[in-house]
Amino acid sequence: MTNGDGTTRLGAIADVVQGLRTGDNEERLADERRSDAFRPALAGGDIERYGYEWPDRYVFYDRAVLRDDPAARPRAAAYWTADTKLLIQEVRNVHLPDRIVATIDREQFVGLNTTNAVVLGSDAPVSTEYVLAIVSSSLINELFRVCFVDNHVATRYLESIPVALPAAATDRLPAIRAAVDGSAVEAGVEAEADCAPERYVHDLLATLADRRTDQVTRRQRLELALPAYLDPREDGQRVADLGFTQPGADAGQTPVTADTTDYRKLSITAASVDRRSESAAVVELRVRYKPEGAGRGEYHHEGPHEALRITDLGPDEIALLEAIVPYAVEHPDRFDSYRNNATTRTTPVDRLRNLVLPELERVRDGLVSYRETVARAADLDAAMDRTDDLIDQIVYELYGLSDDEIRQVEARSER
Repeated sequence: MTNGDGTTRLGAIADVVQGLRTGDNEERLADERRSDAFRPALAGGDIERYGYEWPDRYVFYDRAVLRDDPAARPRAAAYWTADTKLLIQEVRNVHLPDRIVATIDREQFVGLNTTNAVVLGSDAPVSTEYVLAIVSSSLINELFRVCFVDNHVATRYLESIPVALPAAATDRLPAIRAAVDGSAVEAGVEAEADCAPERYVHDLLATLADRRTDQVTRRQRLELALPAYLDPREDGQRVADLGFTQPGADAGQTPVTADTTDYRKLSITAASVDRRSESAAVVELRVRYKPEGAGRGEYHHEGPHEALRITDLGPDEIALLEAIVPYAVEHPDRFDSYRNNATTRTTPVDRLRNLVLPELERVRDGLVSYRETVARAADLDAAMDRTDDLIDQIVYELYGLSDDEIRQVEARSER
């Protein structure tokens, strides 16, 4: 089972299987539990790193019936009734930074065929939580990127993952303890690890995987949809009428001040507001356009470029810009005064300047609540990044990477 380098193949300690194929989605998938034969189900798109969001989906699972349907592939019930398992996206674009998107399932979901299930054997030397941290690390994702170049995360690929056995890494404990001591992760994570050398690294990574899972769950519970806090109807000032507005730095040399006579199919794709002080902000735009000779669906993307510099603002006016401008770009159909596309006479900056904002006094209270929630989400995002970083540092030491090898992995796997 164990390789000479202190690792074992995931397939040697776990059963790995692609999820259930219904054979008839129209009849066998439902948004309600039609009978006891329907079980909660997750698809690949429901899964994120260390988490999932269940969309009230049920799948018919009667193995005897499904086995008689040649179009179906039910899988053994043991995969779905296991106390813990990993569910991993089975289809994943090879160009995305995270090749393996995995979560732990303790609720006995049925995984559909856009997922893979990983169920550890009863005699496995490590826990499901430990394996989750390993397969979610930057090192294993980089290994996947190099070795497997198609858009499927096939079961045989997962089975080949080398899982480091913590008991074989006791000589690396000083470096691992130093990584923990030097990390910015909240206190307490080390207290949950068994101090026995052969268990310390295992418990540390398992605890961090649980912590990362909890962070995702708390992040998902935050309501970040702007209309839940305020009505963004256009009854206030235009962006151009707030404070003192000037063109952004070098805006005249970028597509944000051009029109479609210069850049074909020019449009805004994203916007952000950078608060520079208590009274000043910069609005940045990302744009795309169709270069000459480009094929169908081919666009050149640029930015962010400074579009506007606005001074003489109050803090609440900056907060209004921070909330409304990105929202308008994401949902232009909800605004009469704004569209993303440029025209022969209208530039992206023109579109931005003419956006009509909500009346500040009307939305002030909702804006405060929204900003508090956004700040809490940002804090959780930062905490998740710190947890990811510590997991990566431990995994690098666990697999014995040199400083140069670590730099190579991190240069290629920046999330």
